Amino acid sequence: EPELWFALNEAADGLWDWDLANNSLYFSPQLKRMLGYGPEEMAPRLDTWVNNLHPEDAPRVQRILQEHLAGRRARYVAEYRLRNRNGHYIWVRDQGCVSDRDAQGRPTRVVGMVHDVTEQKMLQFKLEALATNDVLTGLPNRRHGEEYLESQLALCGRTGIPLGLCFVDLDFFKAVNDEHGHLKGDEVLRATAQALAGALRRSDMAFRWGGEEFVIVCPGAGADETLRVAAKARGALRDLPWQQTLRVPPVTASFGVAVFPDHGRHGTELLEAADAALFRAKSAQRDRIELAGPPEGV
Repeated sequence: EPELWFALNEAADGLWDWDLANNSLYFSPQLKRMLGYGPEEMAPRLDTWVNNLHPEDAPRVQRILQEHLAGRRARYVAEYRLRNRNGHYIWVRDQGCVSDRDAQGRPTRVVGMVHDVTEQKMLQFKLEALATNDVLTGLPNRRHGEEYLESQLALCGRTGIPLGLCFVDLDFFKAVNDEHGHLKGDEVLRATAQALAGALRRSDMAFRWGGEEFVIVCPGAGADETLRVAAKARGALRDLPWQQTLRVPPVTASFGVAVFPDHGRHGTELLEAADAALFRAKSAQRDRIELAGPPEGV
């Protein structure tokens, strides 16, 4: 048994042993090193672990543990963020099971192992971001944006609240590429994305539709509120220091605005209505906002 215990302590990222009778919790030397603690640090109590759980993860992790102790789960398995000695959080995979019970079948001892999975988690998050974000601008990509639009339309339909949508198209963007090169055009697109994102309400989403086109989704916004969001985004583009930082003439955009349910009840209908309004804006003097329906420039 001593040899096995030594092997487990050294082979695993971290080993723990919880004695429920006296509420003591053994942390292996490897587990302490993983979290940046010395051999004599980390008080052998349950609250040492509880107090270092990430607040967003703590309720879920403790619920899983209690369900295992109550016999509703065969094993305790959870992935969560755990704070180390420096105050930073690492991702861990924690798994264990009841190893001893009393005469009444109540758990008296639980043992488990903790593995550091931070690198795997960071890779997972990176791949997820690549799958949902536009690589050039960092905004959500078209696929993710359309999924968000449909989910918000379904929610707004159930709750009876409106949803605003803006189609955004940069004016004369081809001239930027032709006169200054495509790399400079990429810089303009990135700057535009940042300006649009900074003009949104907390509940809104801007995503790249393709090329120099973007879409803004405004859940809970009627026509007036969506027009205000569009006006703020238009102003943010105007205020960018185009000539000082990007060495290009000022870049403007045209906006087409449509609102659920007035101009469409489905994503395709709403996008078509906003696109038609955008066409009117582009056909007029550009750098303007048009609302779907009867021509009504802003």
